[in-house]
Amino acid sequence: MQEIAQKFGFDIKTSELIVNQTILGAAQMLNLSNTSAKQLKQDVTSKGGTTEQALKFFHKNGLEQIFFRAINKARLRAKELSKMLE
Repeated sequence: MQEIAQKFGFDIKTSELIVNQTILGAAQMLNLSNTSAKQLKQDVTSKGGTTEQALKFFHKNGLEQIFFRAINKARLRAKELSKMLE
């Protein structure tokens, strides 16, 4: 995200601040809310807004499958590593 912000013209320090604050804000909203991550996503996604556009693009381009495969790879590797410790 920082590299993308820089490609859009932000300097390194500003890009780091934007990304860090975005992640921190999202984590705080999730931590302080009494709702699930799925519900919070729905709550902050305005119809026709910027978040909706990004989410539609992610969905159309298979981001869920990419995350699934990446997390599964990490899970399988964790199993392999745990066997080495036995």
